Amino acid sequence: MNYFLRIVFTSFLLLKVSSLFSQHNSYQRALLHLANRKHLEAKYALDSALKYERYKVSAEAWFRKGELALKLAELNENDFESYLQYNEEAITSFERVKYFEMENTPFYTSSNNYIDKIWEGYIKKALAFYDKGAFSNVITCCNKAKNIYPEDLNAYLYAGLAAEKLNNTAAVLENYYRLIDSGYYRDFIFFKVMALEKQKGNYKQVVRLTQLAETIFPEKKYDFFIETVMHLHKLKQFYEAEKLLLASPFYNSNNIQVLLLLVKNSLYSDKLASAKKYLKKISAKNDFERL
Repeated sequence: MNYFLRIVFTSFLLLKVSSLFSQHNSYQRALLHLANRKHLEAKYALDSALKYERYKVSAEAWFRKGELALKLAELNENDFESYLQYNEEAITSFERVKYFEMENTPFYTSSNNYIDKIWEGYIKKALAFYDKGAFSNVITCCNKAKNIYPEDLNAYLYAGLAAEKLNNTAAVLENYYRLIDSGYYRDFIFFKVMALEKQKGNYKQVVRLTQLAETIFPEKKYDFFIETVMHLHKLKQFYEAEKLLLASPFYNSNNIQVLLLLVKNSLYSDKLASAKKYLKKISAKNDFERL
Protein backbone atom coordinates (compact mmCIF):
# COMPACT_ATOMS: atom_id res chain seq x y z
CA MET A 1 0.00 0.00 0.00
CA ASN A 2 2.78 2.41 0.95
CA TYR A 3 4.56 1.52 -2.30
CA PHE A 4 1.42 2.36 -4.30
CA LEU A 5 1.01 5.73 -2.53
CA ARG A 6 4.66 6.51 -3.15
CA ILE A 7 4.16 5.90 -6.90
CA VAL A 8 1.05 8.15 -6.98
CA PHE A 9 2.83 10.92 -5.04
CA THR A 10 5.89 10.70 -7.26
CA SER A 11 3.73 10.86 -10.39
CA PHE A 12 1.92 13.91 -8.99
CA LEU A 13 5.24 15.65 -8.28
CA LEU A 14 6.50 14.88 -11.76
CA LEU A 15 3.34 16.31 -13.30
CA LYS A 16 3.63 19.41 -11.11
CA VAL A 17 7.26 19.95 -12.00
CA SER A 18 6.47 19.35 -15.67
CA SER A 19 3.64 21.92 -15.53
CA LEU A 20 5.86 24.51 -13.83
CA PHE A 21 8.60 23.86 -16.36
CA SER A 22 6.11 24.26 -19.22
CA GLN A 23 4.85 27.57 -17.80
CA HIS A 24 8.36 28.90 -17.30
CA ASN A 25 9.47 27.58 -20.68
CA SER A 26 6.60 29.39 -22.48
CA TYR A 27 7.50 32.68 -20.84
CA GLN A 28 11.23 32.27 -21.51
CA ARG A 29 10.52 31.40 -25.13
CA ALA A 30 8.43 34.56 -25.41
CA LEU A 31 11.29 36.67 -24.05
CA LEU A 32 13.73 34.99 -26.43
CA HIS A 33 11.48 35.65 -29.43
CA LEU A 34 11.11 39.28 -28.33
CA ALA A 35 14.88 39.65 -28.16
CA ASN A 36 15.11 38.23 -31.70
CA ARG A 37 12.23 40.46 -32.91
CA LYS A 38 10.10 37.46 -33.82
CA HIS A 39 6.93 39.25 -32.80
CA LEU A 40 4.25 36.76 -33.78
CA GLU A 41 6.15 33.84 -32.24
CA ALA A 42 6.58 35.90 -29.10
CA LYS A 43 2.86 36.61 -29.03
CA TYR A 44 1.91 32.93 -29.25
CA ALA A 45 4.38 31.99 -26.50
CA LEU A 46 3.29 34.86 -24.24
CA ASP A 47 -0.40 34.08 -24.73
CA SER A 48 0.37 30.50 -23.77
CA ALA A 49 2.24 31.56 -20.61
CA LEU A 50 -0.57 33.92 -19.56
CA LYS A 51 -2.99 31.00 -19.36
CA TYR A 52 -1.20 29.87 -16.21
CA GLU A 53 -2.01 31.39 -12.82
CA ARG A 54 1.61 32.28 -12.16
CA TYR A 55 1.68 34.71 -15.08
CA LYS A 56 -1.96 35.76 -14.97
CA VAL A 57 -1.11 37.81 -11.88
CA SER A 58 2.30 38.98 -13.10
CA ALA A 59 2.51 42.71 -13.83
CA GLU A 60 5.72 42.11 -15.76
CA ALA A 61 4.13 39.49 -18.03
CA TRP A 62 1.19 41.77 -18.82
CA PHE A 63 3.58 44.65 -19.43
CA ARG A 64 5.54 42.57 -21.95
CA LYS A 65 2.28 41.63 -23.66
CA GLY A 66 1.27 45.31 -23.83
CA GLU A 67 4.61 46.35 -25.35
CA LEU A 68 4.39 43.52 -27.85
CA ALA A 69 0.83 44.45 -28.85
CA LEU A 70 1.95 48.06 -29.37
CA LYS A 71 4.77 46.91 -31.62
CA LEU A 72 2.37 44.76 -33.64
CA ALA A 73 -0.01 47.73 -33.98
CA GLU A 74 2.88 49.79 -35.31
CA LEU A 75 3.87 47.07 -37.78
CA ASN A 76 0.24 46.76 -38.97
CA GLU A 77 -0.46 50.49 -39.19
CA ASN A 78 -1.67 50.22 -42.78
CA ASP A 79 -4.11 47.43 -41.87
CA PHE A 80 -6.70 49.46 -39.97
CA GLU A 81 -8.56 46.54 -38.38
CA SER A 82 -5.34 44.91 -37.14
CA TYR A 83 -4.07 48.27 -35.93
CA LEU A 84 -7.21 48.73 -33.84
CA GLN A 85 -7.15 45.16 -32.55
CA TYR A 86 -3.55 45.31 -31.35
CA ASN A 87 -4.00 48.75 -29.77
CA GLU A 88 -7.02 47.53 -27.81
CA GLU A 89 -5.04 44.45 -26.75
CA ALA A 90 -2.25 46.74 -25.55
CA ILE A 91 -4.66 48.90 -23.52
CA THR A 92 -6.18 45.82 -21.86
CA SER A 93 -2.69 44.55 -20.99
CA PHE A 94 -1.54 47.88 -19.53
CA GLU A 95 -4.74 48.14 -17.49
CA ARG A 96 -3.94 44.68 -16.07
CA VAL A 97 -0.47 45.94 -15.14
CA LYS A 98 -2.03 48.84 -13.24
CA TYR A 99 -4.37 46.43 -11.47
CA PHE A 100 -1.54 44.21 -10.20
CA GLU A 101 1.12 46.88 -9.68
CA MET A 102 1.44 49.64 -7.08
CA GLU A 103 1.15 53.27 -8.23
CA ASN A 104 4.37 55.17 -9.02
CA THR A 105 6.30 51.98 -9.75
CA PRO A 106 8.17 51.78 -13.09
CA PHE A 107 5.72 49.31 -14.68
CA TYR A 108 2.68 51.36 -13.52
CA THR A 109 4.11 54.69 -14.74
CA SER A 110 5.28 53.24 -18.07
CA SER A 111 1.85 51.66 -18.62
CA ASN A 112 0.20 55.07 -18.20
CA ASN A 113 2.70 56.59 -20.62
CA TYR A 114 1.97 53.90 -23.20
CA ILE A 115 -1.80 54.46 -22.84
CA ASP A 116 -1.19 58.18 -23.42
CA LYS A 117 0.75 57.25 -26.55
CA ILE A 118 -2.12 55.11 -27.86
CA TRP A 119 -4.60 57.96 -27.25
CA GLU A 120 -2.33 60.40 -29.06
CA GLY A 121 -1.98 57.91 -31.93
CA TYR A 122 -5.77 57.67 -32.32
CA ILE A 123 -6.10 61.47 -32.48
CA LYS A 124 -3.29 61.81 -35.04
CA LYS A 125 -4.74 59.00 -37.13
CA ALA A 126 -8.19 60.63 -36.99
CA LEU A 127 -6.74 63.87 -38.39
CA ALA A 128 -4.88 61.97 -41.12
CA PHE A 129 -8.07 60.12 -42.09
CA TYR A 130 -9.97 63.43 -42.14
CA ASP A 131 -7.46 64.88 -44.63
CA LYS A 132 -7.92 61.77 -46.80
CA GLY A 133 -11.74 62.01 -46.63
CA ALA A 134 -12.06 58.70 -44.73
CA PHE A 135 -14.65 60.13 -42.35
CA SER A 136 -16.00 56.82 -40.99
CA ASN A 137 -12.48 55.93 -39.87
CA VAL A 138 -12.18 59.36 -38.23
CA ILE A 139 -15.22 58.60 -36.09
CA THR A 140 -13.89 55.13 -35.24
CA CYS A 141 -10.54 56.56 -34.06
CA CYS A 142 -12.27 59.31 -32.10
CA ASN A 143 -14.56 56.83 -30.36
CA LYS A 144 -11.52 54.77 -29.37
CA ALA A 145 -9.85 57.91 -28.03
CA LYS A 146 -12.99 58.79 -26.04
CA ASN A 147 -12.90 55.35 -24.41
CA ILE A 148 -9.41 56.13 -23.12
CA TYR A 149 -9.98 59.72 -21.98
CA PRO A 150 -13.71 60.60 -22.02
CA GLU A 151 -12.99 64.03 -20.52
CA ASP A 152 -10.80 65.20 -23.41
CA LEU A 153 -12.89 67.16 -25.92
CA ASN A 154 -10.68 66.92 -29.04
CA ALA A 155 -12.16 63.57 -30.02
CA TYR A 156 -15.73 64.92 -29.77
CA LEU A 157 -14.88 67.89 -31.99
CA TYR A 158 -13.18 65.82 -34.71
CA ALA A 159 -15.92 63.17 -34.58
CA GLY A 160 -18.57 65.87 -34.94
CA LEU A 161 -16.82 67.43 -37.93
CA ALA A 162 -16.50 64.03 -39.60
CA ALA A 163 -20.15 63.21 -38.86
CA GLU A 164 -21.14 66.46 -40.60
CA LYS A 165 -19.33 65.29 -43.75
CA LEU A 166 -21.25 62.00 -43.58
CA ASN A 167 -24.58 63.77 -42.91
CA ASN A 168 -24.89 61.62 -39.79
CA THR A 169 -27.30 63.77 -37.78
CA ALA A 170 -27.34 61.58 -34.67
CA ALA A 171 -23.53 61.52 -34.43
CA VAL A 172 -23.25 65.28 -35.02
CA LEU A 173 -25.75 66.04 -32.26
CA GLU A 174 -24.22 63.52 -29.85
CA ASN A 175 -20.72 64.99 -30.21
CA TYR A 176 -21.66 68.67 -30.42
CA TYR A 177 -24.03 68.50 -27.45
CA ARG A 178 -21.20 66.94 -25.43
CA LEU A 179 -19.03 69.93 -26.36
CA ILE A 180 -21.75 72.44 -25.43
CA ASP A 181 -22.50 70.65 -22.15
CA SER A 182 -18.77 70.69 -21.34
CA GLY A 183 -18.49 74.44 -21.91
CA TYR A 184 -16.72 74.21 -25.27
CA TYR A 185 -18.52 77.08 -26.99
CA ARG A 186 -18.04 77.82 -30.70
CA ASP A 187 -20.62 79.68 -32.75
CA PHE A 188 -20.43 77.21 -35.67
CA ILE A 189 -21.35 74.39 -33.28
CA PHE A 190 -24.44 76.26 -32.06
CA PHE A 191 -25.52 77.15 -35.59
CA LYS A 192 -25.12 73.53 -36.77
CA VAL A 193 -27.01 72.06 -33.81
CA MET A 194 -29.81 74.62 -34.22
CA ALA A 195 -30.06 73.83 -37.94
CA LEU A 196 -30.37 70.10 -37.25
CA GLU A 197 -32.90 70.59 -34.46
CA LYS A 198 -34.87 72.84 -36.81
CA GLN A 199 -34.91 70.05 -39.43
CA LYS A 200 -36.29 67.70 -36.79
CA GLY A 201 -38.97 70.26 -35.83
CA ASN A 202 -37.58 70.69 -32.28
CA TYR A 203 -38.27 74.43 -32.18
CA LYS A 204 -38.41 74.63 -28.39
CA GLN A 205 -34.87 73.28 -28.25
CA VAL A 206 -33.79 75.77 -30.93
CA VAL A 207 -35.17 78.64 -28.84
CA ARG A 208 -33.31 77.37 -25.75
CA LEU A 209 -30.07 77.15 -27.74
CA THR A 210 -30.41 80.59 -29.32
CA GLN A 211 -31.12 82.22 -25.97
CA LEU A 212 -28.06 80.50 -24.47
CA ALA A 213 -25.95 81.53 -27.45
CA GLU A 214 -27.00 85.18 -27.05
CA THR A 215 -25.35 85.25 -23.63
CA ILE A 216 -22.20 83.45 -24.79
CA PHE A 217 -21.55 85.35 -28.03
CA PRO A 218 -22.40 89.03 -27.38
CA GLU A 219 -20.83 90.04 -30.71
CA LYS A 220 -23.42 87.83 -32.48
CA LYS A 221 -26.29 88.60 -30.16
CA TYR A 222 -28.38 90.08 -32.97
CA ASP A 223 -28.08 86.96 -35.21
CA PHE A 224 -29.13 84.64 -32.39
CA PHE A 225 -31.87 87.05 -31.30
CA ILE A 226 -33.46 86.98 -34.77
CA GLU A 227 -33.21 83.15 -34.79
CA THR A 228 -35.04 83.04 -31.44
CA VAL A 229 -37.92 85.19 -32.68
CA MET A 230 -38.30 83.23 -35.90
CA HIS A 231 -38.53 79.97 -34.01
CA LEU A 232 -41.05 81.37 -31.54
CA HIS A 233 -43.14 82.11 -34.63
CA LYS A 234 -42.75 78.47 -35.68
CA LEU A 235 -44.07 77.49 -32.25
CA LYS A 236 -46.95 80.00 -32.67
CA GLN A 237 -45.83 81.73 -29.48
CA PHE A 238 -46.64 85.18 -30.85
CA TYR A 239 -47.16 86.87 -27.49
CA GLU A 240 -43.71 85.73 -26.27
CA ALA A 241 -42.15 86.82 -29.58
CA GLU A 242 -43.73 90.29 -29.33
CA LYS A 243 -42.53 90.73 -25.76
CA LEU A 244 -39.02 89.77 -26.77
CA LEU A 245 -39.03 92.11 -29.77
CA LEU A 246 -40.37 95.10 -27.87
CA ALA A 247 -37.93 94.62 -24.98
CA SER A 248 -34.90 94.37 -27.25
CA PRO A 249 -32.50 97.29 -27.84
CA PHE A 250 -32.91 96.60 -31.56
CA TYR A 251 -36.56 97.79 -31.40
CA ASN A 252 -35.59 101.08 -29.78
CA SER A 253 -33.13 101.71 -32.60
CA ASN A 254 -35.97 101.25 -35.11
CA ASN A 255 -34.23 98.29 -36.73
CA ILE A 256 -36.11 97.55 -39.97
CA GLN A 257 -35.85 93.76 -39.62
CA VAL A 258 -37.20 93.89 -36.07
CA LEU A 259 -40.07 96.13 -37.18
CA LEU A 260 -40.88 93.75 -40.03
CA LEU A 261 -40.91 90.84 -37.58
CA LEU A 262 -43.34 92.84 -35.41
CA VAL A 263 -45.58 93.39 -38.46
CA LYS A 264 -45.44 89.68 -39.22
CA ASN A 265 -46.10 88.82 -35.59
CA SER A 266 -49.11 91.16 -35.47
CA LEU A 267 -50.58 89.67 -38.64
CA TYR A 268 -50.16 86.15 -37.23
CA SER A 269 -52.00 87.32 -34.10
CA ASP A 270 -54.78 89.12 -36.04
CA LYS A 271 -53.69 92.47 -34.57
CA LEU A 272 -54.17 94.61 -37.67
CA ALA A 273 -53.92 97.90 -35.78
CA SER A 274 -50.53 96.91 -34.39
CA ALA A 275 -49.35 95.82 -37.82
CA LYS A 276 -50.31 99.25 -39.26
CA LYS A 277 -48.48 100.99 -36.40
CA TYR A 278 -45.24 99.15 -37.13
CA LEU A 279 -45.63 99.69 -40.88
CA LYS A 280 -45.92 103.45 -40.23
CA LYS A 281 -42.65 103.27 -38.24
CA ILE A 282 -40.96 101.56 -41.19
CA SER A 283 -42.37 104.14 -43.59
CA ALA A 284 -41.25 107.01 -41.37
CA LYS A 285 -37.77 105.53 -41.05
CA ASN A 286 -37.49 105.12 -44.84
CA ASP A 287 -38.68 108.72 -45.39
CA PHE A 288 -36.10 109.97 -42.87
CA GLU A 289 -33.28 108.03 -44.51
CA ARG A 290 -34.19 109.50 -47.94
CA LEU A 291 -33.77 113.05 -46.59
